[in-house]
Amino acid sequence: MATDDHLQLQLHIDNLLQRHLALLDQYTSLRERLSRLHSSTLQDIARANFSAQRGQRFGQDQYDGRMRALRRVVVEGEERVRICVVRGGGDDETGVNEREEDKKANDEKNGDDKSPEDDVKADHDKKSEDDKKADNDKKTPNHNHKHDPLRWFGILTPPPLRSAQAHAVEAVEQVIPQLVSIAAEMQHLEIEVRRARKKRDKGQGKSKSSKG
Repeated sequence: MATDDHLQLQLHIDNLLQRHLALLDQYTSLRERLSRLHSSTLQDIARANFSAQRGQRFGQDQYDGRMRALRRVVVEGEERVRICVVRGGGDDETGVNEREEDKKANDEKNGDDKSPEDDVKADHDKKSEDDKKADNDKKTPNHNHKHDPLRWFGILTPPPLRSAQAHAVEAVEQVIPQLVSIAAEMQHLEIEVRRARKKRDKGQGKSKSSKG
C-alpha cells in the first residue's frame, strides 16, 4: 500500500514538473517577444527622429502635462491579469466602475426598506446620471484625442510613430499580462512540487522505520 502511495506521489510530481517546463517554454518565448517589441519601438522612434524636420524631436523629453496613461494593467488576485483601457486620458475607470457596482449592490440590498417616494427620487437620479453619461460619451473622442501622443506632433503623424505605438500597445495588452500570469502559475507549481516532495520523503521515512 505504501508503495502505491509513493508511486502516485511521484507521478503527481512528474506531472507538475512537466506542466512547469511547458510554462517555462512559454515564458521564455514571451520574454523574447517582449524584447523584440521593445527594440522595434525604439527603432521606430529613431526612424521618426531621423526623418523629422529640423528642430523637431520625438521622445520623452517632449512630454508635457498632457501625458496620461491610456492603458493600465489591473491585477486581480494572484493569477488573473487584465488590461483596462482608460477612457478620458488617465481617469481611473476601473475604480469608478467598482465603486458604482458596490453602490448598486448596497442599493439592491436595502431596496426592501425604500418608500415609494424614494423609488421616484432614485429613478430621477438615474435618468440624470444616464443623461450626464451620454453627454460625456459625446465628449470622449475629443478628450481622448487630446491625450493621444500621436496627435501632439501635428496633423500628419509619421508612420514610424504609429508603428512604435502599435508595438507598445501589443506589449502592454498581450505580452505583459501573459508573462505575469504564467510567472504566477509557475510560482504556484513550485510550491506544490515542494509540498509533494516533502510528503513523499515523509512517507519514505515512515516506510523505512516500519521495516526496521
